[in-house]
Amino acid sequence: MSSTLTQREKNRATALGTMVGAGIEWYDFYVFGIAAALVFNRIFFPGVDPATGTLLSFATFATAWFARPLGGIIFSHLGDRLGRKNIMLVTLILMGTATTAIGLLPDASAIGVWAPIGLVILRFLQGLACGGEWGAATVTAVENAPPGKRGLFGAFPQMGVPMGLFLSSGVSLLFYMLPEDQLLTWGWRVPFLLTLVFVVVGQYIRRRLPESEDFKEAAKNGEIVRFPMLEALRRHPRAVLTVFLGQAIINVTFFTSTTFILDYATKHGSFERTTVLAVVALAAVVDFFAILAGGLLADRIGAKRVYLTACAAGMVVFAAIFPLTDTGNIVALILGIAVLFPLVHGLAFGAQASFFAGLFPPNVRLSGMSTGFQFSGMAFGAPLPLLAGFLIATAGGSPWLLIAYIGLVGLISTIGTLTSPREYVPAASPEPATQAHV
Repeated sequence: MSSTLTQREKNRATALGTMVGAGIEWYDFYVFGIAAALVFNRIFFPGVDPATGTLLSFATFATAWFARPLGGIIFSHLGDRLGRKNIMLVTLILMGTATTAIGLLPDASAIGVWAPIGLVILRFLQGLACGGEWGAATVTAVENAPPGKRGLFGAFPQMGVPMGLFLSSGVSLLFYMLPEDQLLTWGWRVPFLLTLVFVVVGQYIRRRLPESEDFKEAAKNGEIVRFPMLEALRRHPRAVLTVFLGQAIINVTFFTSTTFILDYATKHGSFERTTVLAVVALAAVVDFFAILAGGLLADRIGAKRVYLTACAAGMVVFAAIFPLTDTGNIVALILGIAVLFPLVHGLAFGAQASFFAGLFPPNVRLSGMSTGFQFSGMAFGAPLPLLAGFLIATAGGSPWLLIAYIGLVGLISTIGTLTSPREYVPAASPEPATQAHV
């Protein structure tokens, strides 16, 4: 970005570039989850019974979680050594290419076993891109934030997550209303192919992003290290552990309420798939504004306080969501999925970037955050759809074991947040309020 641009123009480019770019990447990520929950069992695993096919579809969904740590390691290493901006451009192209290729992939009736193999490979590439995207976008936003607005700016790329969820749910809803034969023949492909348009827009916006001010300062002062991830693990192990444990409840609750719920609500609540998709899209809208509120609150009362409160509240909220879904009542479903869940998740997610970023110095910030974040996703997010289905089947169709598991993870996250390091290094121009500790 030209140095002649005003600070206001740079702020606008940072906010828009991190939020819209993240929204496009998460659209690509979630459109796969929707298809895995609703149609992939019949397209790529037609030779098995429906229940097994659904489990295999969720297994392909989980593939990305195992790729995300690798993507986080590769791209955060490059981001801490070469700069954040180019990483965001590369991850967007990689995600768009993989997603478009899924839309063009022949099904099992055409190429047999190569269809699910191809699906797994492309999902793995999605995971690599996603692993690099989150850290680069959130760190850039926080490091370019004006004084006293780390929470707000850190919330912008996080708002891209519900933006992508809303877009994927809305687009999928349009095509999942098609007659069954058209949906399974070509309708499911369109949401994947639309990625081409979104990536072009995202590249145009992201090219105007300014490079991180903290990174430029670290490079100028000769503070860049050769192996930033190893440096983060050696010098800041408690900070990495805080990110790992703190992110756990976000992984579990978010993907329970946006992916697994699509399968659960249609089978146990007897809702139509289009109804559940519409409720999830509504949840994304509420989540968008709740994340904004979380970022603003982080600047006023401290990111850690906001995050801790939301983690604790999540344990209570999820004790109610499944019973509400089981009623088969649309109002109850909306209350659980589109009101209670996004309010709790949004507040935590909005404060998360500024909280996590403050735990690390700039020269290892991207690597430290990405390592904890992505390995937490692999440990707690990857097995979630399969584990949730297993726990519900074990309990004879009742969700109480799953609710207990979510409560346990919430307790782990709460403890991890409470025990975070007190002597962390400030990010760019912090205000006292953002460093408040509980």
